[in-house]
Amino acid sequence: MHLNGNVYIRPYNLFRKIESVLRGAAEGEIMQRMDNLFYENQWELYRFTPHDIMVLLRRLFEQHRIAAKLSIAPSAASSFMIHDPDGTMDAFDIAAKADTVLVPYCAKPTWCKWRHNDGCSQCGKCDVGQVYKIAREQGLQVTTINNFEHLEITLKALNERGTKAYVGMCCNNFYIKREYAFRSANMPALLLDIAGANCYDLMQEQSAYSGEFSAESSIDIDVAEKVIKLARRESVQ
Repeated sequence: MHLNGNVYIRPYNLFRKIESVLRGAAEGEIMQRMDNLFYENQWELYRFTPHDIMVLLRRLFEQHRIAAKLSIAPSAASSFMIHDPDGTMDAFDIAAKADTVLVPYCAKPTWCKWRHNDGCSQCGKCDVGQVYKIAREQGLQVTTINNFEHLEITLKALNERGTKAYVGMCCNNFYIKREYAFRSANMPALLLDIAGANCYDLMQEQSAYSGEFSAESSIDIDVAEKVIKLARRESVQ
């Protein structure tokens, strides 16, 4: 494990010390080792706390649990983005409570008449159509997000109707840059990274936010299906 970050800390080698004391530790041991480290050393962290580091470490262990439970590659598990405002839920808790799936318009083919509309004919010719089919079979609502404003409107509507959590697909660059929109909605979300062409790599960020991005991204259907079916399986127990 290696810790890095564009952050202000003191001493300068604090992350290296954390790596050292956690080397070989089981998940149940990390809290005590971290407590001992911060008790025995003078330290400063700017605008984050030891608790934030603990949350990050738990997420790293969680990736291994996700890969094992869903029988997916560790690299696929690392593509999960867990948005949890309270920091108390894991990926499986969020999936169990989800009643909605949000998909990005950029994963629909450019020739599709539904690309810039919320909906899908489920013709079977794209990843989004498969997500619609799988989610509807599980009794989940599906919404295509057409632009950034539509995302904000949709999240607000979900919050107002009492949605406890949702599953979504977006690129990690979008989540990092627009995390505040997800945070403002105050709902847990399990987000799956998308692959292929994205607006950030192509320097078309503003076109994407306005719903005019012309390239096509892709969704890992195998992973998406397992997550969506997990939602139903857990919810009926």
